[in-house]
Amino acid sequence: MTALLLQATGELSPVLAAGFGALIGSAGSFLVRYYLDYRQKQNQQEKLRRALISEINETASRIEYWRDASAAFAFVPEHDFLPRTVFDSTAADIGILTAKEVECVVEFYSSVSVLAEAMPHAAARHEEIDTRSEQSELLSDLYEELGEVQDRGNEAVDRLQANL
Repeated sequence: MTALLLQATGELSPVLAAGFGALIGSAGSFLVRYYLDYRQKQNQQEKLRRALISEINETASRIEYWRDASAAFAFVPEHDFLPRTVFDSTAADIGILTAKEVECVVEFYSSVSVLAEAMPHAAARHEEIDTRSEQSELLSDLYEELGEVQDRGNEAVDRLQANL
């Protein structure tokens, strides 16, 4: 047995040396592949986080613009003015984020969807209302809903930025 492991010169057998070399080479290759996959996932997460942050911030800007304009002109948009393009196109990949990030982002976009569905109805109702006080009450309710959307957006952005 010893003769198999060590040749007469005291060196490792070529068969054993080749086996060790293959084992070390395989382990090294596995570690490099694992590292590259890990980095790719991190890059995907970062790109998704940045895209969602950008869209959520755009939503906040649009809400602020509408609030300012509606305070001056007392109107309700008849169409969906809140962006969801990034979320809709990346919804299948959202699982690469942390569970808390997913929860915050989904809560935000769910509230955006609810608000977007309510806008045409609110606009029609706004047109039907005769008194200024009823219009103010309707706008006040929408402002409250918009505030909740903004709060959820801020929470989602904070959570996403914490992991950049």
